[in-house]
Amino acid sequence: GNSDSPGKILQEINYNIVSHLKTGNNADFFIVAIDDNYNITYSGAGNIKPVITRNDSLDVEILDTGNKAIASDDRSIISFKEEVTKLGYGDRLILFTDGIILTGNFDKEEYSQERFNKSIIDNRELDTDAFTDALIRDLNNYKGSSEPSDDISLIIIEPIQNETVEIIKSSKKLIDNFKYIEAVELLENSLEKYPENLKILYHLGKNYFRVDNY
Repeated sequence: GNSDSPGKILQEINYNIVSHLKTGNNADFFIVAIDDNYNITYSGAGNIKPVITRNDSLDVEILDTGNKAIASDDRSIISFKEEVTKLGYGDRLILFTDGIILTGNFDKEEYSQERFNKSIIDNRELDTDAFTDALIRDLNNYKGSSEPSDDISLIIIEPIQNETVEIIKSSKKLIDNFKYIEAVELLENSLEKYPENLKILYHLGKNYFRVDNY
């Protein structure tokens, strides 16, 4: 389809595969769209509920739209609710498959969302690489020699404050206000400071085109 709406994408996925799955089978999905200002639009289907840690909070924020899993309804055309939030610098979006929370230990007890959330909170002060390693290590320690019941995937997204990103955002604001010459000057000055930055060069080239400077 042509939509960039997570809810509409899930609706289209459901419509296209509901007739191809056997009765009783369904699928969990989570789709997130992040814009240049770290606004997040998301929609989930089923048990996958990513979380956000905020820079100024000791709790986790669970992203749950309450939608049913794909193909869990007899109707092929159903709507999927979507929500909007925003990431700030130092916040983290933790995306994961439910293989993590469903992993069992020797006694067949699931790791659970609650244990995963606690691990996230306990390790939130670590940098992203060490943070990711700590989450996987805690899961492995819990399961011991038990084999996971499903695939395990983990993605951590954290906006990092970067001067070149702010420069490009400022140039886009100037362009939105039709101040093309000012945008060119900002990017030219910035390229002198960051001559190897291809993003600045790319946006400068686009703006040269806008002001007929070839």
